Amino acid sequence: MTQRSDKIFAAIRLNGGIDINILLQSVVDRLQSNKLSVQGYLQKEIMLPDRCKCDTYLENLMNGDQIKISQDLGNGARGCKLDNSMLLKLSDIAMRDLDLIPDLLIVNRFGRSEAEGGGFRDVIGKAISMGIPVLTAVKEEHYPDWKLFSDELGCELPSDCENVLDWYGGILRTTIGEANKHVSTAR
Repeated sequence: MTQRSDKIFAAIRLNGGIDINILLQSVVDRLQSNKLSVQGYLQKEIMLPDRCKCDTYLENLMNGDQIKISQDLGNGARGCKLDNSMLLKLSDIAMRDLDLIPDLLIVNRFGRSEAEGGGFRDVIGKAISMGIPVLTAVKEEHYPDWKLFSDELGCELPSDCENVLDWYGGILRTTIGEANKHVSTAR
């Protein structure tokens, strides 16, 4: 498992052992408590009475808005409940928000939409091209697509808050070190 500070795109591989939403929320809370700007979306599941499936929302980390991204397909539905049109709308908002240059972008999942070239894939690409670190989670079924997309810029992280924060701290140290080299060279 590669955990190097020069890897700007990190993924936590989902294996069913952790609640990734709680883990990502912990990372956000810790970074924001240190006055760092974290943008992106966290997934929230809300169970409704008399329903076998929950509604899925994405919470905007900039303003706290919760936007429903699941469609109500009925109690017995087995197909994908993701509302792709809403996902596209949110990715457009996230793309514009990158102009504020956050310290970290969190995309709650690199899922089927991203694996197929949609969803937040362009947002991730723009953030990386701007030098903004990106943190996501990926299911086993989409891991090969994430690996191909992330290429040499990606690393896999263990599924605990301290390791994620260590990765991010390493990126900060690398960035600060590079900036200091440029300053000393310019003198």
